[in-house]
Amino acid sequence: MYPTETLVVTFFDYPCLAARGADGTIYVSVRDLCDAVGLRTHGQLRRLRADEDLRDGL
Repeated sequence: MYPTETLVVTFFDYPCLAARGADGTIYVSVRDLCDAVGLRTHGQLRRLRADEDLRDGL
């Protein structure tokens, strides 16, 4: 996937990288979101990969 557009957005006063794919889908950095809300990235990625519906978005 090559982004057609990238932008840093603010989430709870923290910068988070976002990108728009060629099909219009918006992707946001899991690491940046976890940092913004004080969660460990490794654990959240493990949970996302384990979820049948969410793993496709990684």
